[in-house]
Amino acid sequence: MIKNLIGFLLLCTLWACQSKQSAHVERINKLQEQLVDETLKTDIETAQNLVSELEEYLVTYSDSASFVDYYILLGDLYSQTLKLPKKGLYFFQKVTSDYPKHEKAPIALFYQGYVLENSLSNYEQAKMAYELFLLNYPDHELSETVKLSIQHLGVPLDELIKQFEEVSN
Repeated sequence: MIKNLIGFLLLCTLWACQSKQSAHVERINKLQEQLVDETLKTDIETAQNLVSELEEYLVTYSDSASFVDYYILLGDLYSQTLKLPKKGLYFFQKVTSDYPKHEKAPIALFYQGYVLENSLSNYEQAKMAYELFLLNYPDHELSETVKLSIQHLGVPLDELIKQFEEVSN
């Protein structure tokens, strides 16, 4: 009788935890839907709320299968939307250090190079990240983009556009 009662209570507790986790995921999904308006403008307040929800989720549910996706999303939100590239870089690095065999590890490594190059103007470390990408993922679909990034490392965007226009004419 007591074993049955303990089993029942354990099952109820497990169900309640899953229910809370599902509700948290729903809040995250809803914020993602609200992040960009119909004019494709990103709402900063929604981005900040989304970051808070994601970080709370990662702390609360340490066994989640969504970790890598949420780390990449946090990296993007911090580096691009909230203009905190060092914080964004941290989350991209978490993916490559904690989940190096994950299918999205190459994307996280690419973004490391991108943030180092374009947001932090640290061309030496960006080149190292890009070269590590090519070493580890030579056949990845982003490898040609990475090669071009290395080739044009440190060249301002307006100069690249000018060079492109000269080649096109």
